[in-house]
Amino acid sequence: MAPFTPVPEEQLLAPYAMSAGRSRGRRYPEPEHSYRSPFQRDRDRIIHSRAFRRLEYKTQVFVNHEGDHYRTRLTHSLEVSQIARTVARALGLNFDLAESLALSHDLGHTPFGHLGEEVLRELMDGKGGFNHNRQSLRIVELLEERYPDFPGLNLTYEAREGIVKHSSNFDPEKEPFLAEYHAEESPPLEAQLIDLADEIAYNHHDIDDGLESRLLDMEGLVADVPLFGEAFREAERRHPGVDRHQLINAALRRLIDRLVSDLPVSSKTCAAVPSGWRASPKMWPPRTASSRGTCTSASTTTRASNGCATSTGGSSSLCSSGTWTIRGCFPRPFASAIPARRRRGSWPTTLPE
Repeated sequence: MAPFTPVPEEQLLAPYAMSAGRSRGRRYPEPEHSYRSPFQRDRDRIIHSRAFRRLEYKTQVFVNHEGDHYRTRLTHSLEVSQIARTVARALGLNFDLAESLALSHDLGHTPFGHLGEEVLRELMDGKGGFNHNRQSLRIVELLEERYPDFPGLNLTYEAREGIVKHSSNFDPEKEPFLAEYHAEESPPLEAQLIDLADEIAYNHHDIDDGLESRLLDMEGLVADVPLFGEAFREAERRHPGVDRHQLINAALRRLIDRLVSDLPVSSKTCAAVPSGWRASPKMWPPRTASSRGTCTSASTTTRASNGCATSTGGSSSLCSSGTWTIRGCFPRPFASAIPARRRRGSWPTTLPE
């Protein structure tokens, strides 16, 4: 039987995507698989890890015994993965890397949600503190014990870097143990996508669980959160006479579809090649302030302090504009001090349709 040959990544990915051929590899060298890419193997190792299974009992909003239908960290991670993979495909990014990062982004989270993390951080004060992203890295680098040849899961550099930097950068002076992840470089676009996929997922399912539990008032939500109000009124118009539960489900479907669909559309609309960049460089240009570029499109958005994308600079957690972009201007990193990463490959003048 002839060996199976997978479709080359170059036929599936945009030039600005992180391909396996440009990966910095694994800490402990391993032979490549015959048809699974390195990032697919990362995903599979994460799914088969004990830490991933433990997410079933870790709180998203409601503790596990409150009911079978409320989200846990495990189901939340699956929803983030679905959104990240969808958007990555639409933008020509590496959907396998995006999926790996989505599935691993909460591996180090504490029980009892963010309150549990705050309590543990206080208990660890003076002993290094606690940060769930750092704990996720410890899990995949050291704590998982599945392989006799190395500690941890031996994920690719890009997967580990994305775990460290998908939601924030780090201070190399305060955290010298992270020096290999180069604070002066931004992570791949696939990692930058995860923070927005995470926000979209929890903005959607926290409303769902809040209404299911009756802790949120539907009438108040319709009146005070324009994005949900628009979706709910459209559901009423399209489905007259159906019960409250079905109206909520229809509104939530419209809400998440709008948020997920708007991300690649807004990112493409806002695309601009930064000044100082050539259309087909062999290597990305040096990191300088002038090479970061600016977004010239009128659809540029800013990030409010609460993490919401809005054209006016502040709103509730679901912005009325409904506009989301990958770091403001795709494919450059969004409004942050992290400069553009050097990477082999060409810089596109247009984005894939």
